[in-house]
Amino acid sequence: HGSVVTHLVAVQSESDSRVTVITMNHLRYPSVVALLLLGLALGSVQLGCSSSDSGAVAGPPLGDVHYPTAPPPTESYVKAGEPVRLTGIKAGGRNPAWSPDGTRIAFVCDGSGRRLLRGEVMNRPISPAIAVTTNICVMNADGSGRERLTDEQGDDFDPTWSPDGSMVAFWSTRRGPHGLYVIHTNGSGIRGITSGQSWDIEPAWSPDGSKIAFSSDRGQGYDGIFIVNVDDSEIVKVTRTSRWSESEPSWSPDGTQIAYTSRRRYERSAIFVVNLDGSGERLVHTSSGWPRLPAWSSDGRRIAFVSDVGVDGVENLEIFVANIDGTGLTRLTNRPNRDSDPAWSPDGRRIAFTSNDSDIYVMEVGR
Repeated sequence: HGSVVTHLVAVQSESDSRVTVITMNHLRYPSVVALLLLGLALGSVQLGCSSSDSGAVAGPPLGDVHYPTAPPPTESYVKAGEPVRLTGIKAGGRNPAWSPDGTRIAFVCDGSGRRLLRGEVMNRPISPAIAVTTNICVMNADGSGRERLTDEQGDDFDPTWSPDGSMVAFWSTRRGPHGLYVIHTNGSGIRGITSGQSWDIEPAWSPDGSKIAFSSDRGQGYDGIFIVNVDDSEIVKVTRTSRWSESEPSWSPDGTQIAYTSRRRYERSAIFVVNLDGSGERLVHTSSGWPRLPAWSSDGRRIAFVSDVGVDGVENLEIFVANIDGTGLTRLTNRPNRDSDPAWSPDGRRIAFTSNDSDIYVMEVGR
């Protein structure tokens, strides 16, 4: 009688085993659901959606961004391969990063050898009871051969490989302010890339090896996307605004663009793509689930990211993928966990990710 009802409908086709999940919000009369189900069963009703219904909006220029006011009415779910756990019970990990040849994975590990339990540094306060010193570790792609790469007081995060596989960059609190560092994969030759009192975090190495993109609050009240030359530490700003937070950069495979997360309104975030000079910014995806942590696929056609599908204030992070133009929104994971930090393998067939802030898994996703 005029109340708002949310319905979740699952319809299975007789011709195959696929299940379509349809979320319908703001239906005032539950009888509509019964009629729709009957139409689907008889084949007299077909469902479709425009590009705006997919939850992804492409192409608005800076300053004219439109955020949809309702969640998408349909969602595609493709079951990827069963995730395989790589890190063990006693010593977990997070922030996985594939080596260029796909044989090893760098990740954040607990420097003390205890199980890693640490909240997201930039997004929430960390309880002193679970705050631990973290280092950068490396393991084989099957989870064997775990080695610690860094071993110094302070916290090391977000490893990223150089394109030739000889070095790893990361950000650290080891010498005061949060800065960027590089180290050889044999543990030698560590050096700082940035300095100062700013928070320089979330490094991403460029495909040609000459630059590192990162997010920083330098010279402004909010995070922005910057690029630093690896050789001479010269820094340029990519994003043009200082009115909101922009972070978590990911390079396109050809090195001409950067995907990143923008938080332009309190109730949601969005995934954008921009040219290196700050021009050509366009929106890939936004929703009320706070999409974030974009990861560009090696073929340049898709972006994986994380979004919250929890209800009633209970967070449930899942991994999604969309085409670079915002179409083809697909959910890859469906687990009662915090699945985060997606990282594509170089061949584009697997995604490594963090589960519950404490363990690393790999799943097959195909091409």
